[in-house]
Amino acid sequence: MLGKIQKRIAVIAFFIGLNLALGAYFLTEAKIGIPVPVAQILSRWGVLPQQASSSLEEVVTPRQPLPDLSSPGVIEAINAYRSSRGLAPLATDAKLTAAAEELMALSEKAGYDRGADFEPGALEAALKKSGYTYEWVSHNALTGPVTINSFMTSLLQNREQTETVENEKFEDIGVAASIVTTPEHGELGVVIQLLGKKAAESGSRGRITNQSEVREIPDQEVVDALNAYRDTHGFRALAVNDHLCTYAEKRAADLKAYGGLDGHEGFKKDFEDPDNLPPGIEEYPRAGKFAENLAHQFCKNMQTGESFVAQNGTSLIEWCFDSSTKGHREAQLSPDFRNVCVRHADNMYVVIFAE
Repeated sequence: MLGKIQKRIAVIAFFIGLNLALGAYFLTEAKIGIPVPVAQILSRWGVLPQQASSSLEEVVTPRQPLPDLSSPGVIEAINAYRSSRGLAPLATDAKLTAAAEELMALSEKAGYDRGADFEPGALEAALKKSGYTYEWVSHNALTGPVTINSFMTSLLQNREQTETVENEKFEDIGVAASIVTTPEHGELGVVIQLLGKKAAESGSRGRITNQSEVREIPDQEVVDALNAYRDTHGFRALAVNDHLCTYAEKRAADLKAYGGLDGHEGFKKDFEDPDNLPPGIEEYPRAGKFAENLAHQFCKNMQTGESFVAQNGTSLIEWCFDSSTKGHREAQLSPDFRNVCVRHADNMYVVIFAE
Protein backbone atom coordinates (compact mmCIF):
# COMPACT_ATOMS: atom_id res chain seq x y z
CA MET A 1 0.00 0.00 0.00
CA LEU A 2 2.77 2.40 0.98
CA GLY A 3 4.60 1.61 -2.25
CA LYS A 4 1.58 2.67 -4.37
CA ILE A 5 1.28 5.97 -2.48
CA GLN A 6 4.99 6.66 -2.93
CA LYS A 7 4.69 5.95 -6.66
CA ARG A 8 1.73 8.32 -6.94
CA ILE A 9 3.57 11.04 -5.05
CA ALA A 10 6.58 10.52 -7.30
CA VAL A 11 4.42 10.84 -10.44
CA ILE A 12 2.71 13.98 -9.13
CA ALA A 13 6.06 15.50 -8.14
CA PHE A 14 7.43 14.73 -11.62
CA PHE A 15 4.62 16.58 -13.36
CA ILE A 16 4.78 19.51 -10.94
CA GLY A 17 8.50 19.78 -11.61
CA LEU A 18 7.93 19.47 -15.36
CA ASN A 19 5.31 22.24 -15.32
CA LEU A 20 7.57 24.50 -13.29
CA ALA A 21 10.48 23.90 -15.65
CA LEU A 22 8.43 24.40 -18.82
CA GLY A 23 6.62 27.36 -17.28
CA ALA A 24 9.92 29.04 -16.45
CA TYR A 25 11.16 28.42 -19.99
CA PHE A 26 7.95 29.79 -21.51
CA LEU A 27 7.93 32.91 -19.35
CA THR A 28 11.61 33.52 -20.09
CA GLU A 29 11.41 33.04 -23.86
CA ALA A 30 7.91 34.35 -24.69
CA LYS A 31 7.78 38.12 -25.25
CA ILE A 32 4.67 38.86 -23.20
CA GLY A 33 3.85 41.70 -20.87
CA ILE A 34 3.45 40.35 -17.33
CA PRO A 35 2.30 42.77 -14.63
CA VAL A 36 5.25 43.71 -12.45
CA PRO A 37 3.70 42.42 -9.14
CA VAL A 38 3.01 39.03 -10.74
CA ALA A 39 6.52 38.92 -12.22
CA GLN A 40 7.99 39.61 -8.79
CA ILE A 41 5.96 36.77 -7.19
CA LEU A 42 7.00 34.34 -9.95
CA SER A 43 10.61 35.37 -9.44
CA ARG A 44 10.39 34.66 -5.71
CA TRP A 45 8.91 31.21 -6.45
CA GLY A 46 11.75 30.48 -8.86
CA VAL A 47 9.43 30.21 -11.90
CA LEU A 48 10.81 33.39 -13.46
CA PRO A 49 14.51 34.30 -13.29
CA GLN A 50 15.26 37.33 -11.13
CA GLN A 51 17.06 39.22 -13.90
CA ALA A 52 13.92 39.15 -16.06
CA SER A 53 11.99 41.28 -13.58
CA SER A 54 13.57 44.58 -14.57
CA SER A 55 13.06 43.99 -18.30
CA LEU A 56 9.41 43.12 -17.69
CA GLU A 57 8.98 46.30 -15.71
CA GLU A 58 10.35 48.28 -18.65
CA VAL A 59 7.84 46.60 -20.97
CA VAL A 60 4.93 47.42 -18.69
CA THR A 61 6.09 50.93 -17.75
CA PRO A 62 8.46 52.29 -20.42
CA ARG A 63 10.80 54.93 -19.09
CA GLN A 64 10.58 58.41 -20.53
CA PRO A 65 13.88 59.71 -21.91
CA LEU A 66 15.43 62.23 -19.53
CA PRO A 67 15.85 65.75 -20.96
CA ASP A 68 19.51 66.28 -21.90
CA LEU A 69 19.32 69.21 -24.32
CA SER A 70 22.33 71.53 -24.01
CA SER A 71 24.47 73.69 -26.28
CA PRO A 72 27.58 71.46 -25.97
CA GLY A 73 25.42 68.39 -26.57
CA VAL A 74 23.92 69.87 -29.74
CA ILE A 75 27.36 70.81 -31.08
CA GLU A 76 28.76 67.37 -30.24
CA ALA A 77 25.84 65.63 -31.98
CA ILE A 78 26.14 67.79 -35.11
CA ASN A 79 29.89 67.17 -35.31
CA ALA A 80 29.36 63.44 -34.79
CA TYR A 81 26.93 63.47 -37.71
CA ARG A 82 29.38 65.42 -39.88
CA SER A 83 32.12 62.97 -38.95
CA SER A 84 29.90 60.08 -40.08
CA ARG A 85 29.71 61.82 -43.47
CA GLY A 86 33.47 62.33 -43.67
CA LEU A 87 33.24 66.08 -42.98
CA ALA A 88 35.46 68.23 -40.78
CA PRO A 89 34.04 69.23 -37.37
CA LEU A 90 32.70 72.73 -36.82
CA ALA A 91 34.62 74.92 -34.39
CA THR A 92 32.68 76.53 -31.55
CA ASP A 93 33.00 80.28 -32.06
CA ALA A 94 32.47 82.63 -29.09
CA LYS A 95 31.13 85.51 -31.21
CA LEU A 96 28.72 83.27 -33.12
CA THR A 97 27.59 81.80 -29.78
CA ALA A 98 26.98 85.31 -28.42
CA ALA A 99 24.80 86.06 -31.46
CA ALA A 100 22.81 82.87 -30.88
CA GLU A 101 22.30 83.80 -27.21
CA GLU A 102 21.11 87.27 -28.25
CA LEU A 103 18.49 85.65 -30.49
CA MET A 104 17.49 83.30 -27.68
CA ALA A 105 16.77 86.32 -25.47
CA LEU A 106 14.57 87.81 -28.22
CA SER A 107 12.83 84.46 -28.62
CA GLU A 108 12.08 84.42 -24.88
CA LYS A 109 10.44 87.84 -25.13
CA ALA A 110 8.25 86.53 -27.96
CA GLY A 111 7.13 83.58 -25.82
CA TYR A 112 9.13 81.10 -27.92
CA ASP A 113 6.54 81.44 -30.67
CA ARG A 114 7.40 78.83 -33.32
CA GLY A 115 8.33 80.34 -36.66
CA ALA A 116 8.35 83.94 -35.33
CA ASP A 117 10.94 83.92 -32.57
CA PHE A 118 12.43 87.24 -33.73
CA GLU A 119 11.77 89.98 -36.24
CA PRO A 120 13.46 90.30 -39.67
CA GLY A 121 16.83 91.99 -39.35
CA ALA A 122 17.38 90.72 -35.80
CA LEU A 123 19.91 88.13 -36.98
CA GLU A 124 22.02 90.72 -38.79
CA ALA A 125 21.87 92.98 -35.72
CA ALA A 126 22.90 90.15 -33.40
CA LEU A 127 25.87 89.25 -35.61
CA LYS A 128 26.95 92.90 -35.79
CA LYS A 129 26.66 93.26 -32.02
CA SER A 130 28.75 90.14 -31.42
CA GLY A 131 31.43 91.29 -33.90
CA TYR A 132 31.26 88.13 -36.06
CA THR A 133 32.22 89.12 -39.63
CA TYR A 134 31.14 86.49 -42.10
CA GLU A 135 31.19 85.32 -45.65
CA TRP A 136 28.33 82.91 -44.99
CA VAL A 137 25.94 82.45 -42.06
CA SER A 138 23.00 80.06 -41.80
CA HIS A 139 20.38 80.27 -39.06
CA ASN A 140 18.00 77.59 -37.84
CA ALA A 141 15.60 77.63 -34.86
CA LEU A 142 13.93 74.51 -33.54
CA THR A 143 11.33 74.33 -30.77
CA GLY A 144 10.05 71.15 -29.15
CA PRO A 145 12.52 68.31 -28.53
CA VAL A 146 14.06 68.15 -25.06
CA THR A 147 16.61 65.42 -25.85
CA ILE A 148 19.63 65.47 -28.15
CA ASN A 149 18.36 62.37 -29.96
CA SER A 150 14.96 63.85 -30.80
CA PHE A 151 16.59 67.17 -31.76
CA MET A 152 18.79 65.44 -34.33
CA THR A 153 15.86 63.36 -35.59
CA SER A 154 13.80 66.52 -36.14
CA LEU A 155 16.71 68.40 -37.71
CA LEU A 156 17.55 65.66 -40.19
CA GLN A 157 13.94 65.20 -41.29
CA ASN A 158 14.24 68.47 -43.17
CA ARG A 159 16.19 68.23 -46.42
CA GLU A 160 17.39 71.87 -46.39
CA GLN A 161 18.58 71.62 -42.80
CA THR A 162 20.39 68.36 -43.53
CA GLU A 163 22.12 69.90 -46.56
CA THR A 164 23.18 72.88 -44.43
CA VAL A 165 24.67 70.68 -41.69
CA GLU A 166 26.51 68.73 -44.40
CA ASN A 167 27.74 71.84 -46.22
CA GLU A 168 31.53 71.94 -46.40
CA LYS A 169 31.73 75.74 -46.61
CA PHE A 170 30.73 76.19 -42.97
CA GLU A 171 33.56 76.18 -40.45
CA ASP A 172 32.11 77.70 -37.25
CA ILE A 173 29.10 77.00 -35.06
CA GLY A 174 27.32 78.91 -32.31
CA VAL A 175 24.41 77.39 -30.38
CA ALA A 176 22.06 78.57 -27.66
CA ALA A 177 19.91 75.79 -26.19
CA SER A 178 17.45 75.87 -23.33
CA ILE A 179 14.61 73.81 -21.82
CA VAL A 180 11.69 76.05 -20.91
CA THR A 181 8.13 75.66 -19.64
CA THR A 182 5.26 77.31 -21.53
CA PRO A 183 1.56 77.55 -20.54
CA GLU A 184 0.35 76.01 -23.81
CA HIS A 185 2.76 73.10 -24.36
CA GLY A 186 4.48 72.53 -21.03
CA GLU A 187 8.16 71.61 -21.23
CA LEU A 188 9.87 72.54 -24.50
CA GLY A 189 13.38 72.50 -25.83
CA VAL A 190 14.50 75.60 -27.75
CA VAL A 191 17.61 75.64 -29.95
CA ILE A 192 19.05 78.59 -31.89
CA GLN A 193 21.77 77.28 -34.21
CA LEU A 194 24.12 79.41 -36.31
CA LEU A 195 26.63 77.99 -38.78
CA GLY A 196 29.17 80.36 -40.31
CA LYS A 197 32.30 80.98 -42.28
CA LYS A 198 34.39 84.02 -41.34
CA ALA A 199 34.96 86.73 -43.90
CA ALA A 200 38.41 86.98 -45.44
CA GLU A 201 38.46 90.75 -44.75
CA SER A 202 37.64 92.22 -41.37
CA GLY A 203 34.42 94.22 -41.20
CA SER A 204 32.87 92.81 -44.39
CA ARG A 205 29.39 91.31 -44.50
CA GLY A 206 28.41 88.28 -46.54
CA ARG A 207 25.35 86.15 -47.16
CA ILE A 208 22.75 85.01 -44.61
CA THR A 209 20.31 82.17 -45.09
CA ASN A 210 17.30 81.67 -42.84
CA GLN A 211 15.55 78.33 -42.62
CA SER A 212 12.01 77.85 -41.39
CA GLU A 213 12.04 75.69 -38.30
CA VAL A 214 8.91 73.81 -39.38
CA ARG A 215 8.36 72.66 -42.95
CA GLU A 216 4.77 73.09 -44.12
CA ILE A 217 3.48 69.61 -44.94
CA PRO A 218 1.12 69.50 -47.95
CA ASP A 219 -2.31 68.02 -47.23
CA GLN A 220 -1.96 65.38 -49.95
CA GLU A 221 1.36 64.25 -48.45
CA VAL A 222 -0.47 63.51 -45.19
CA VAL A 223 -3.16 61.56 -47.07
CA ASP A 224 -0.52 59.55 -48.94
CA ALA A 225 1.28 58.79 -45.66
CA LEU A 226 -2.02 57.74 -44.06
CA ASN A 227 -2.82 55.33 -46.90
CA ALA A 228 0.71 53.90 -46.84
CA TYR A 229 0.31 53.38 -43.08
CA ARG A 230 -3.06 51.65 -43.57
CA ASP A 231 -1.62 49.45 -46.32
CA THR A 232 1.21 48.37 -44.00
CA HIS A 233 -1.41 47.27 -41.46
CA GLY A 234 -3.57 45.48 -44.04
CA PHE A 235 -6.35 48.06 -44.50
CA ARG A 236 -7.74 49.54 -47.71
CA ALA A 237 -6.80 53.02 -48.87
CA LEU A 238 -9.13 55.93 -48.19
CA ALA A 239 -10.40 58.19 -50.97
CA VAL A 240 -10.30 61.98 -50.72
CA ASN A 241 -13.87 63.31 -50.66
CA ASP A 242 -14.69 66.89 -51.67
CA HIS A 243 -17.54 67.21 -49.14
CA LEU A 244 -15.23 66.16 -46.32
CA CYS A 245 -12.67 68.67 -47.59
CA THR A 246 -15.25 71.45 -47.29
CA TYR A 247 -15.79 70.51 -43.67
CA ALA A 248 -12.06 69.99 -42.97
CA GLU A 249 -11.38 73.52 -44.25
CA LYS A 250 -14.03 74.81 -41.85
CA ARG A 251 -12.43 72.98 -38.93
CA ALA A 252 -8.95 74.27 -39.84
CA ALA A 253 -10.36 77.81 -39.84
CA ASP A 254 -11.97 77.09 -36.44
CA LEU A 255 -8.62 76.10 -34.96
CA LYS A 256 -6.87 79.14 -36.42
CA ALA A 257 -9.50 81.43 -34.91
CA TYR A 258 -9.31 79.56 -31.60
CA GLY A 259 -5.55 79.89 -31.56
CA GLY A 260 -4.77 76.21 -30.98
CA LEU A 261 -6.19 72.70 -30.88
CA ASP A 262 -9.66 72.72 -29.31
CA GLY A 263 -9.81 69.12 -28.12
CA HIS A 264 -12.52 68.35 -30.74
CA GLU A 265 -15.01 70.66 -29.02
CA GLY A 266 -15.90 72.35 -32.31
CA PHE A 267 -16.31 68.97 -34.00
CA LYS A 268 -18.72 67.80 -31.28
CA LYS A 269 -20.70 71.02 -31.44
CA ASP A 270 -21.11 70.74 -35.21
CA PHE A 271 -22.98 67.44 -34.79
CA GLU A 272 -25.22 68.43 -31.88
CA ASP A 273 -28.16 69.32 -34.14
CA PRO A 274 -28.79 66.70 -36.86
CA ASP A 275 -31.10 69.16 -38.63
CA ASN A 276 -28.45 71.86 -38.83
CA LEU A 277 -25.24 70.17 -39.93
CA PRO A 278 -22.30 72.27 -41.24
CA PRO A 279 -21.49 72.58 -44.97
CA GLY A 280 -19.81 69.50 -46.30
CA ILE A 281 -21.30 67.15 -43.74
CA GLU A 282 -24.85 68.10 -44.75
CA GLU A 283 -24.09 67.24 -48.39
CA TYR A 284 -22.15 64.08 -47.63
CA PRO A 285 -24.01 61.26 -49.44
CA ARG A 286 -23.56 58.56 -46.83
CA ALA A 287 -25.19 58.81 -43.43
CA GLY A 288 -22.86 57.09 -41.00
CA LYS A 289 -19.90 57.49 -38.69
CA PHE A 290 -17.52 60.44 -38.80
CA ALA A 291 -14.26 60.96 -36.91
CA GLU A 292 -11.68 63.69 -36.51
CA ASN A 293 -7.95 63.58 -35.77
CA LEU A 294 -6.16 66.77 -34.75
CA ALA A 295 -2.46 67.37 -34.37
CA HIS A 296 0.06 70.17 -34.32
CA GLN A 297 3.34 69.64 -36.15
CA PHE A 298 4.87 70.18 -32.75
CA CYS A 299 3.55 67.07 -31.04
CA LYS A 300 4.35 64.77 -28.18
CA ASN A 301 4.68 60.98 -28.16
CA MET A 302 1.91 60.04 -25.72
CA GLN A 303 3.65 56.82 -24.74
CA THR A 304 7.11 58.22 -23.97
CA GLY A 305 6.25 61.87 -23.39
CA GLU A 306 9.03 62.99 -25.74
CA SER A 307 8.52 66.14 -27.81
CA PHE A 308 8.95 66.06 -31.56
CA VAL A 309 8.57 68.30 -34.63
CA ALA A 310 6.91 66.53 -37.56
CA GLN A 311 8.55 67.64 -40.82
CA ASN A 312 6.75 65.27 -43.21
CA GLY A 313 3.47 63.42 -43.59
CA THR A 314 4.91 60.09 -42.47
CA SER A 315 6.12 61.43 -39.12
CA LEU A 316 2.78 63.18 -38.53
CA ILE A 317 0.86 59.94 -39.16
CA GLU A 318 3.25 57.36 -37.72
CA TRP A 319 4.74 59.31 -34.82
CA CYS A 320 2.19 61.91 -33.68
CA PHE A 321 -1.11 60.14 -34.34
CA ASP A 322 0.09 56.55 -33.94
CA SER A 323 1.31 57.12 -30.37
CA SER A 324 -1.92 58.80 -29.26
CA THR A 325 -3.88 57.31 -26.38
CA LYS A 326 -7.06 59.21 -27.34
CA GLY A 327 -8.31 57.10 -30.25
CA HIS A 328 -6.32 58.68 -33.08
CA ARG A 329 -4.56 55.43 -33.94
CA GLU A 330 -7.86 53.57 -33.91
CA ALA A 331 -9.38 56.09 -36.33
CA GLN A 332 -6.41 55.76 -38.69
CA LEU A 333 -6.77 51.98 -38.76
CA SER A 334 -10.56 51.67 -38.68
CA PRO A 335 -11.94 49.29 -41.33
CA ASP A 336 -15.24 51.22 -41.27
CA PHE A 337 -13.98 54.35 -42.98
CA ARG A 338 -13.85 54.76 -46.75
CA ASN A 339 -13.25 58.48 -47.27
CA VAL A 340 -10.96 61.13 -45.80
CA CYS A 341 -9.74 64.68 -46.20
CA VAL A 342 -6.85 66.64 -44.66
CA ARG A 343 -6.60 70.40 -44.26
CA HIS A 344 -4.28 72.56 -42.16
CA ALA A 345 -3.74 76.06 -40.81
CA ASP A 346 -0.93 77.52 -38.68
CA ASN A 347 0.84 74.13 -38.52
CA MET A 348 -2.32 72.44 -37.13
CA TYR A 349 -3.68 69.50 -39.11
CA VAL A 350 -7.29 68.30 -39.35
CA VAL A 351 -8.03 64.80 -40.62
CA ILE A 352 -11.73 64.01 -41.19
CA PHE A 353 -12.80 60.38 -41.67
CA ALA A 354 -16.19 59.06 -42.81
CA GLU A 355 -17.86 55.77 -43.64
